[in-house]
Amino acid sequence: AAGNQAKEMTALGRRLSDARRRPEIAVFHATGARFASAENCAGFIRESEIGALRLCFDLHVTPQVVTDEMVAEGLPKHLKVLLMPFAYALDEATCAGIRRFVEAGGCVVADVNFAAKRTNGHLWRVCPGGGLDAVFGYVRDEFQYLDEPSQLPADNRYAVPFEQIVDLVTPTTAEKL
Repeated sequence: AAGNQAKEMTALGRRLSDARRRPEIAVFHATGARFASAENCAGFIRESEIGALRLCFDLHVTPQVVTDEMVAEGLPKHLKVLLMPFAYALDEATCAGIRRFVEAGGCVVADVNFAAKRTNGHLWRVCPGGGLDAVFGYVRDEFQYLDEPSQLPADNRYAVPFEQIVDLVTPTTAEKL
């Protein structure tokens, strides 16, 4: 019996040593956005990316970090979720890659100012730009800085703190929650 267990353990050991971890979540590292504006947002972008990584680590998930170029070329099939922290500047090729990822069943999670500019610093005509308004099902009408509590909605069901920027959006095909 011990001989059979040793053989099974040896076979299992080989399978485990040949195993490769394939993350299902990717965090977007915005290489193009760093040069897109005079707002000097590099520190904010870095902190946003670190926050997305910490979120994954807190969930005991090791994400794959992907760049604009990787998204434009096409993400690997094993990825299911693309986190895009402060991805405010995207070029046409990256937007096309995001559209293909979603059309193939992927999920994109983005935050404030998503795809507001091109990587050359020019604003898109609509926000999110690059055709992503159709993918996400909304357009941003405006944004507002909440500098006092009286500007918060009466029910404030999402617990939005004041002294924050909020997007004012119009759903086109998205479900309004």
